[in-house]
Amino acid sequence: MPNNSITLLLTLKNRFLLRNQSYWCQGDLTFEKLCKYEFQPKPTPKKRSFIGVDVGINALATCSDGTIFANVKAYKQAKKRLTRYQRRIKKKEPGSKNRAKAVKKLAKAHKKVADIRADALHKLTTWLAKNHSTIVIEDLNVSGMLKNHKLASAIADCGFMSLSVSYHISVIGMVQS
Repeated sequence: MPNNSITLLLTLKNRFLLRNQSYWCQGDLTFEKLCKYEFQPKPTPKKRSFIGVDVGINALATCSDGTIFANVKAYKQAKKRLTRYQRRIKKKEPGSKNRAKAVKKLAKAHKKVADIRADALHKLTTWLAKNHSTIVIEDLNVSGMLKNHKLASAIADCGFMSLSVSYHISVIGMVQS
C-alpha cells in the first residue's frame, strides 16, 4: 500500500493584555508550525467478497444482499421552510441589514439540507467500503436524468452526483477476503 500523508500548517493566534505595575501592554502572539502526519490505512476484515448496488429514488441504495438504505429526502422535508425564508428575503429592502440576516438564515437552512444528504451518502459509502472487497455500483447518466422536469427534484434530492466510494476505499483499504 502507498504511504498516505497529510501536511498541515498550524497557526495559533493569541491576543494578550498584560498589566505591569504602572501601565497596560497589549499585543498579538502568532505561532506557526508545519506538521506532517503519515498514516497507513488498516484493511478491515470483509463480510462478503462482492456486492452490487442499485441506486434509486425511493430507496437510496438497494444492495444485492438485500440491504436497503432509505433515502432521507432532506430537501423535500425542508422545502416549506426554505420557501418561507426565500419569501422573507424577497420582502426585505435590498442592501439592508435585515435582508443580510435573512440571507444568512436561508444559507444556513440550505447548508443543513446539504449536510443531511452528505451524511447519508457518507454512511452508505463507508459501510460499503468497510464490509465488501468488490463493489459494483450502477452507472447512471445523472445529468441526463435531471433534464426530466418531473423527476429532477427527486433525483437532485438523492445526491447521486456525490456518491463516491473511491475516497473511502483509499482511507479504509481494500483487501480480498
